[in-house]
Amino acid sequence: LMVFHSYIVPAEFHTRATAIESMKQVIAEVTAPSLDEEGCQIYHWSQGADDPTLFLLYMEWRDKACFEAHTATPHVKYAEDRLKREKMLIEPAKEWHFYRI
Repeated sequence: LMVFHSYIVPAEFHTRATAIESMKQVIAEVTAPSLDEEGCQIYHWSQGADDPTLFLLYMEWRDKACFEAHTATPHVKYAEDRLKREKMLIEPAKEWHFYRI
């Protein structure tokens, strides 16, 4: 019997060069409330060492339900709306879903 310990979601955001500072504002706004959510174990942003327009969000949640609740929160919806409204991304964000084993 496999026991799943965490639900892991890395996500990649590729911004326009002129949107790097705006992206950092979005990150600052969304991180604190996300860390306060139930089941949030890790919520960590990184910026590309070779490409500063590339941002990686690494998330670990207690379970899939906690992650799905996260995606429905007002702070996430606001961040997604701002990314679209200001056309910050040069391609849609990508995410991958894993269970920790």
